Amino acid sequence: ARVAELADALRSGRSVRKDVKVQILSLVPVLYRHKQARVAELADALRSGRSVRKDVKVQILSLVPGLLHSRPHQDGFFYSSQHGVIIMPYTVKRSNSTPALKADWQDPVWQQAELGEVSVVRPEGSNHVPQVNFKLLHDSEHIYGIFRVEDRYVRVLATEFQASVCKDSCVEFFFKPHLGAGYFNLEMNAGGAFLIYYVRDHRRSENGLADFDRLSPEEGSQIKVQTTLPKTVDPEISEALTWCAQFAIPRSLIEKYSGGPLSLEAQTWSANLYKCGDATSHPHWISWKPVSEKNFHLPECFGELILE
Repeated sequence: ARVAELADALRSGRSVRKDVKVQILSLVPVLYRHKQARVAELADALRSGRSVRKDVKVQILSLVPGLLHSRPHQDGFFYSSQHGVIIMPYTVKRSNSTPALKADWQDPVWQQAELGEVSVVRPEGSNHVPQVNFKLLHDSEHIYGIFRVEDRYVRVLATEFQASVCKDSCVEFFFKPHLGAGYFNLEMNAGGAFLIYYVRDHRRSENGLADFDRLSPEEGSQIKVQTTLPKTVDPEISEALTWCAQFAIPRSLIEKYSGGPLSLEAQTWSANLYKCGDATSHPHWISWKPVSEKNFHLPECFGELILE
């Protein structure tokens, strides 16, 4: 879009030409999904011809640098030079209370957490696009997280630790601490089975990835996962349902692989969060931050986590 022309028009108070309005309107779904401004209000103003309030103009103008340095990709998303859609970090707030391991989205402890959304859809998927939100917290000893999924076509077959849960209805948390060469990939199906590796080299090989460690069952037992669905769901449930998955990862386990004493306070990590269902009747691949191909193992596409 000709965002420079829009910016100039907003600053000067001149009217915005119709063709520029049309172009800006085409961006509204992308902007709205990432909650960077009250773009629904902007869209309504552009459509109706009403003037745009000054505070909304200020918000929209704050987006202009990101848009100017973005480029449209062939799949219709806007990527920065790091393949990010006007990337904003997620703040992982420090909690003085431990969330009960009940996968309860309404637990008062989770109400202090920032709301995140897994909503960037890869075009290779089906027409089923679940609504996925997440929340993250930390204390001095653990990283905590919870997903809420408004889903359909839910199936759960994998029940063992380190099974290929991505084939089921699955949510995933990939994160790279500020120490160490690699990143962790925690993948959980809707029944609570999970997989976790520590990946040093994400390039593909005959073994799957070029350099990685599968965490042992003993190490896996230190990670707590709870979901709201049974351990297996078969046959697939095609009707709409909502499920949650919660996890807790101890700092001591992260330290073991990152190579040194690790503080969870006042740090910047990188991460991405995902929803998939590779072998369901309606497969899909959705992420928090965009990935440049249908591959979740792309640390260069991670966004920022700011740990308070």
